[in-house]
Amino acid sequence: MSKWSWRITAAGIPTEHLPHIFDRFYRVPGKGTAPSPEQGLGLGLSFVAWIVKAHNGKIEVESTPGKGTRFIIRLPNEGVGSDTMELVGVA
Repeated sequence: MSKWSWRITAAGIPTEHLPHIFDRFYRVPGKGTAPSPEQGLGLGLSFVAWIVKAHNGKIEVESTPGKGTRFIIRLPNEGVGSDTMELVGVA
């Protein structure tokens, strides 16, 4: 299993929204404002989750409001052989 993670050091996602962030068109409301296209369309994370699941992987999220959010993707290593690894860096 391969693991990738990245951290976004921004406002973080409130706990009550975490179960929904991978739903299509779901957007965390801004402070006192309606979601706008500049805040996203609510599709990006649903696409990521769909792609990860299509490859038999898992995606997790950890978030602390005011501190940031960490996304973790785990994908199986099936089908990755030494021949694939040899292609890395070949011009």
